[in-house]
Amino acid sequence: MKVLINRNFALLWLGQAISNLGDVILGAALVLWIANDFGRGHSWAPVAVSGVFIAEYVPVALIGPLAGVFVDRWSRRLTRLRTDGLCLALTGCLAWMLAPFIPFVGKLEPPLGWQLGAVYTVVLLAQSCS
Repeated sequence: MKVLINRNFALLWLGQAISNLGDVILGAALVLWIANDFGRGHSWAPVAVSGVFIAEYVPVALIGPLAGVFVDRWSRRLTRLRTDGLCLALTGCLAWMLAPFIPFVGKLEPPLGWQLGAVYTVVLLAQSCS
């Protein structure tokens, strides 16, 4: 644990741990939401749930090795702040779009296919940032 004596590294490690925990909680919430709200009683529910897992792990396998080359050359702090800010904006847009009531707009409920597509797109882009 001598590594955590360095304050800057300890803060970076703590921030990354909190960010990863948030990613896991978001993924689990999306899976439960799709399984319980969208797919309840439908035969396509397992496919819809597996779409979240595919959207989570495809960027890790395809973008991760390529991004690592560039990220190592960039400022760690700026890169982390920008990617976490982008993840926050993406998740906020998803929450705003899928909310049952949007202030000043009224009830806006896109079709189910659009909702699932939005969830998959946000998960894919957020994991690409991570």
